Amino acid sequence: MAKRLFILILIAALFKGCTKNRKPIQWNANYSIPVAHGSLGINNLVADSILSTNPNSSLSIHYKRNLYQLNLDSLIDLPDNQLTDTFALPFPIGIDFNPGQTFINQPEEQLFDINSIELKEFEIESAVLSYSIKSTIEGEIIYDYTVNSAIDQNGNPFSISITVPAAQNGILSTVSGTIQIPQTTWNLQGLSTGEVNTLLTTINVKVSNSNSGAVNVSNLDTIYIENQIESISPISATGYFGQQQIQVGPDTTSIDFLNKIVSGAIHTNDIDLNLDLENGVGTDFKLIINELSSIRNNTGVNLSHSIIGQSQNINRAYLVGNSVVPSFFTSTINSSNSNLNSFIENLPTSFGYDIDIELNPLGNISGHNDFISKNHPLSIDVDLVTPFSFALDQLTLRDTIELSIVDTNGINSGTLYMEITNGFPLSAEISIFPLNSTNQLLIPELIPSAIINSNNIVTDSITTTHSLTLSENTINNIKNSKQIIVEVVFNTPAGNSPIDFYDNYKIDFKISADFNATVTIP
Repeated sequence: MAKRLFILILIAALFKGCTKNRKPIQWNANYSIPVAHGSLGINNLVADSILSTNPNSSLSIHYKRNLYQLNLDSLIDLPDNQLTDTFALPFPIGIDFNPGQTFINQPEEQLFDINSIELKEFEIESAVLSYSIKSTIEGEIIYDYTVNSAIDQNGNPFSISITVPAAQNGILSTVSGTIQIPQTTWNLQGLSTGEVNTLLTTINVKVSNSNSGAVNVSNLDTIYIENQIESISPISATGYFGQQQIQVGPDTTSIDFLNKIVSGAIHTNDIDLNLDLENGVGTDFKLIINELSSIRNNTGVNLSHSIIGQSQNINRAYLVGNSVVPSFFTSTINSSNSNLNSFIENLPTSFGYDIDIELNPLGNISGHNDFISKNHPLSIDVDLVTPFSFALDQLTLRDTIELSIVDTNGINSGTLYMEITNGFPLSAEISIFPLNSTNQLLIPELIPSAIINSNNIVTDSITTTHSLTLSENTINNIKNSKQIIVEVVFNTPAGNSPIDFYDNYKIDFKISADFNATVTIP
């Protein structure tokens, strides 16, 4: 048919080249074309990434999701710190200083404010030093600033050198800017090495070699210095982190292993859910899970288990050389010690949680040797393992199908034909909708179950055919979207136990169409 249509168009085009001022040629034609094919399989129920195939080809689900992490940024907030100095020079009479000569050399201990936390050391990936220097000295000077406590990977302290122009006619000379601080380790133990939160810095000011002669400095001169360390990106920290009380939530974490299910219910008898806690932080914790819930469409099912509301002591991690050895805690939850079946059968799209965490419940037992690093947080995970064995109640899957119709503009009417091959060991109802419409093209029709043996394992698929006439509105919708929605609803027979699913189970469909269309040649 398509070949004959092409020949007619070609002949008409040749006539067009020989005729002037002729009206467009039109005629109606009927033609049959394949428009779509596809399948709904196990991967339309859950993601392939969480499926594993057992030796007998049946499937299991293994889904792990992080519920919460207490990381370095959450535990230790390194705020911006302003370090200010004002130098009223102690010279009762003016003194001349030659180019290159130093007239201020000031080592200092500066308090690094970290709230209630007492740090001996921290390592940063980067930070920013903002500086502002104002001078009344009528000569160009060089300001050198060294953070003796901040040592880079080559063993050198962080330092900057800033040129400050000469003051003119009593007007302050001002210079300001920012400098990136690279990866450095900061020792906060001060001069005595027994302190905490204490920086060692050195300020050095000298006459610039750019001056043509000596510069006169007296007690009438002042230098104002403001340095601010900001945008600190920490890597690790050591010290005493205090006895902090941390409230986590109420909050939710989205989960996606059941989000392909549109509606309906599943029933199962064999699920294990492990609540895994890995502590990579060098502190002890006391932890209480006040609530853990499964949530779908604002409907929540709270977990009922002995771990809920009970205090759990979590041991600290420890160091072997530079390697962190975490501590572990696991609570196993199943259908015999909890309401896990109803928790999972809620088909959650998120987990809700409310957790209380107490840091260092026994105080500073480490002697300021608590530690934390960026890559080793306190982590709470949910780890679910279950055979892919369920009873299904109105379980609904939906997929959007692209129609392979190149040109829909001339379509007047048509009929769609569907060939459906069911490879699942249960019957299903199939419906078809235009995109962005609730009007069914195919009123739900029953698809019989595949042929199964005495073990409820599919031995052969069943194929059925279905047809539907397209209304004018439906044709207009298809013209605009070139898509349809296929919806399948599964049910296991009443009273049946959960059935095992295998990796080759799927529903295949092929869609073809008979269209009447108007062909126009200008």
